[in-house]
Amino acid sequence: MIFSYLLSLVVISVHLCSIKKEQAMLNSISKIMIIPSLFLSFFLTSSALGLTLSGVEPLLCALLFYTLGDLLMELKGKFKFGALSFALGHVSYIVYFLMHGFSLPDGVLWALLWFSSFFFYFSSFVPIKGDGMLITYAILLLLFGSAVGASGESGFQMHKIYAFFGVVAYTFSDSLLIIQKKRGDHNDELMVMMTYYAANLMLLLGVLFLNLGI
Repeated sequence: MIFSYLLSLVVISVHLCSIKKEQAMLNSISKIMIIPSLFLSFFLTSSALGLTLSGVEPLLCALLFYTLGDLLMELKGKFKFGALSFALGHVSYIVYFLMHGFSLPDGVLWALLWFSSFFFYFSSFVPIKGDGMLITYAILLLLFGSAVGASGESGFQMHKIYAFFGVVAYTFSDSLLIIQKKRGDHNDELMVMMTYYAANLMLLLGVLFLNLGI
């Protein structure tokens, strides 16, 4: 278990260094390893805690689609296919959280919290108006935040807080990535990848706490 966490930290550290040093090959290889190393840490931690994860199939789909998305985005001309793969990964997480209970009032409340964070912070730098891709992704992430809040028992549980901030971090990372692609540069790649790593770490912690019932 300790090895898996160290591996995950080494992978993201190597990736961030490769961005800074402009090492293209190392950048691509380390990027594709980020999600598998995080999921390995999660599954080993769950096993060490004696947890029997219920409904694990959507999590495996998220692992597959996120890893495939990273791979596709490293290939020239495959950005939209990569974005689609990430969207399917988000849908997989939505399905997972909805499989573990659903409270409509809580779902509405957390959707409003997500919208508030987007409106008061992200709208200042995300030119979403008239952009079909950003609008579609915003709606998907709104549903993501709502599904997280609706899962489990009613109230502000620990798993909802961690997973919700994971969704917010994904909102930042995805939005910045799409804007960066439209600008045709990589000026914000460090920020994109740091928030991407944080998003996935917090989502998996949310899943862990959900299975622990907290």
